[in-house]
Amino acid sequence: VGLVGKYVQLQDAYKSITEAFIHAGAELHCKVKVKYVNSEEITQENISEQLAGLTGILVAPGFGNRGIEGKILAVQYARENKIPFFGICLGMQCAVVEFARNVLGYADAHSVEIAPTTTHPVIDMMEEQKNISTARRISASVTVTATSSITLILRSSRLQAWCPQVSTPTVAWLR
Repeated sequence: VGLVGKYVQLQDAYKSITEAFIHAGAELHCKVKVKYVNSEEITQENISEQLAGLTGILVAPGFGNRGIEGKILAVQYARENKIPFFGICLGMQCAVVEFARNVLGYADAHSVEIAPTTTHPVIDMMEEQKNISTARRISASVTVTATSSITLILRSSRLQAWCPQVSTPTVAWLR
């Protein structure tokens, strides 16, 4: 399983995630091998090499714009190659941004926290959190915005998207 994040040099930064992998593996009677992938080093040119051979991808939480484009590329790679994906906090936000950009065609889609002037804000902060420092907001909820052309719904760790012109979900690849 690839663990994509910007703090991979400090593996203790993701200690709870790696421990969860160990416990899940024990429950399933298998050993989970974790490959740490630095999101700051992922590019369009090297993504196949960086994520080759992975049977699952977890995009880790974090905050700020450093390494964000690498995380979004990792999500795209998982979606296009049908690799099981799990996004935690910012990782799930990256999934929403990736889908809006590459499936819906909103090239500048982003979170208003990362790109306040985006013309396609697909992630927003809750009103009561807009004047709170990032450090105090880290564990806060994410609000997904809805536009007239798409509604994005987060439910039970699954991203489901419905477009008005389509009667069935257009994405259900997060399992």
